[in-house]
Amino acid sequence: MLLTTSNVRPGSRLQTLGLGVVCAVAVLIFQLHQVQVKEGRRYADELRNQTTVPVVLSPARGSILDRNGVGLAENRASYDIDVYLRELVGNYLRANKGHVPKTQLPWNKRYVADVDLILRASTDDVLQSIGLTPQFTRRDILRHFDQQPNIPFRLASGLDYAALARFAEHSVNVPGIQETARPVRTYNFGALAPHILGYLGQVEEATEEDFVPESVGKEGVEKTLDEFLQGKPGGKILRKNNLGYILGVEAIQQPTIGANVYLSIDVRVQHIAEQAMRRVGRGACVILDPNNGDILAMVSVPNYDPNVFVPKVSADDWKKLTRDSTRPMLNRALSGYAAGSTFKTIVGMAALKNEKIQFTPNTVINCGAAFWWVNRWWPDWPGNPGEGAINIKTALQWSTNTFFYQLALRTKAESIADMARTAGLGERLLVDEKGEALISGESPGVVPSPEWMDAREERQIAAWKERKKKDPTFKVPRTWREKWSDGHTLNMSIGQGFVEATPLQMATMIAAVANGGKVYQPRLVRAVTRNHSDGVELVKEYPVRVRSELGVPTAKLTGMKEGLLACAQSGTGKKANVGPDFQVGGKTGTAQFTTSIGGRVVKDNRAWFTGFVPFESPRYAIAIVVEGGTSGGGTAGPIVSEIFHRIHAMENGESYDLVYLTPAIGHYAGVTGPAYVPPAESAADSNPASATPVDVPPPVDFSAPAEAIDEMAEPSGASRQVQEMLNRRRR
Repeated sequence: MLLTTSNVRPGSRLQTLGLGVVCAVAVLIFQLHQVQVKEGRRYADELRNQTTVPVVLSPARGSILDRNGVGLAENRASYDIDVYLRELVGNYLRANKGHVPKTQLPWNKRYVADVDLILRASTDDVLQSIGLTPQFTRRDILRHFDQQPNIPFRLASGLDYAALARFAEHSVNVPGIQETARPVRTYNFGALAPHILGYLGQVEEATEEDFVPESVGKEGVEKTLDEFLQGKPGGKILRKNNLGYILGVEAIQQPTIGANVYLSIDVRVQHIAEQAMRRVGRGACVILDPNNGDILAMVSVPNYDPNVFVPKVSADDWKKLTRDSTRPMLNRALSGYAAGSTFKTIVGMAALKNEKIQFTPNTVINCGAAFWWVNRWWPDWPGNPGEGAINIKTALQWSTNTFFYQLALRTKAESIADMARTAGLGERLLVDEKGEALISGESPGVVPSPEWMDAREERQIAAWKERKKKDPTFKVPRTWREKWSDGHTLNMSIGQGFVEATPLQMATMIAAVANGGKVYQPRLVRAVTRNHSDGVELVKEYPVRVRSELGVPTAKLTGMKEGLLACAQSGTGKKANVGPDFQVGGKTGTAQFTTSIGGRVVKDNRAWFTGFVPFESPRYAIAIVVEGGTSGGGTAGPIVSEIFHRIHAMENGESYDLVYLTPAIGHYAGVTGPAYVPPAESAADSNPASATPVDVPPPVDFSAPAEAIDEMAEPSGASRQVQEMLNRRRR
């Protein structure tokens, strides 16, 4: 019997089937919409991330140029080997089925992949094949992986073409590694002005910034103007295959180079001063334009080559620089020294300005070989021919101490201190218009006065009391307060005692004397500019600034300048003389000092010269200090003469070759090496024996007992009589 299903209609089956098909198609369309429309961008990004590598491109730093546009610090191309650490770690994960060694970061205790271990295991063979030894430390690479993950790590730098060829041959099995060319810093003249330019280093601190530069300024202009010198980063997209090997560049946006910094330095004058100061073991030289305050040269020796910091200073080089007892990284041009007799120029100006004492350049003061005051003798330097009834011209010519003792008592310490501060002493000078330092580490120096001593005593005794509270066993050195006395004024009058000035301050002071009384703020940076495709943009200008006026009547100042001319032509500073067509005016100084060397205390005098040239229309003002010198006239004078001879020859059209300088080596022997002989004198004298240096003082004899140093060579006459009298009083 046939079963009939009269109650199931064929049409309903078709309807059910059709509905199912419609639902399936709807689900399919929905899923396609989800995948291709709603989440399409995410999947596209994931696919892109799996086949590309985003890389941040560091910008080139701007250049540092001299006043004429000569490049002092620029950029050069360096052929390097980069490794993309994320790709390297990703490949390691795939090869080891998701296992990767971990390590803890020492600075934030966070656990990350031990990229140092992975990198060395992956690249040691490549480096050995091209003959390179890894120069990075474990801390270097961990810090890079933590702070700069989008910037490739520099595995090797400065490769030649042969090394690049060997690398291309052996690197095929290492993912995430690629050769590249990048701009790196170069200092064109080596150890020329390193204390001005500074040097670069890596970023030490962790930061939340998207871009962390590969290097930042650590000292000098590189540091203080880093915000201008740094450019804007770019980026590029690299294609890679499924194994992580770099296939090529997909897209790129070039970085923008940083702004250029124009200094006031004249590289020719700087080079001349650097060459002359290389005979000095420790010292400094500053040359200013007295007509606007521009720093034309600023030298500190010993020094260093900032190229050793590119791309990174080695541990050995850093140890040599920081453990050298002569301190090559110290900027002596901005360090404080006892000014010695160069301070007498300030005493003279203070007296000439002080109307109460009616002192003029023609005022005569009787000066013996010693001056009796506050129950003791204050001696002149032995053998001084400038004693008797003399005026300020003779006193400056022969640096007569007994004249300035009496002059200081007449005009008073407050008057001298006011003049010193007006002339630029007692505060930092290398600052911008907001008071921000242009080079760090500048000393303000010390201008002592009765008010200064009261404040100093107040601070010192308060500090002792505070320490006593914290440490009951501390014994307070004294409870009485030191008061200013005439003895302090007499010491101050010859630049001794508490007086302290930097070579830059003394150059500023003598520049004001040279130009007739206008005290300019020393200018190191002239402008910051940025190059564009359509021209040059002036980013910032540093204008000439006048900080004060000396206030000495012109006639009186002119009379005093005659004393400075006499000093450099026929007095204690005659070894600084250049010639009748380039006359030097100046003042010598010798500040007695001792230094501990190897556990022994030895004499280590500071020999000074401050002056300007040409006398009638000054274009250069100079201040030189030599540590371990014999005297200002004997040690610093010949160096001044050499510098001005060379500048004069350059102005007359003589060519001057700028060469790469190796670091000036420090020592404790004052000035060594052959003295400069002007070409004319050298050619005129054909006798070889006469070419033997005659003006170089002998090295300091550390075995000799410390004794007073004179402005001139031999003690004689009245000075010996005074010394015998002093000895009798002591007995």
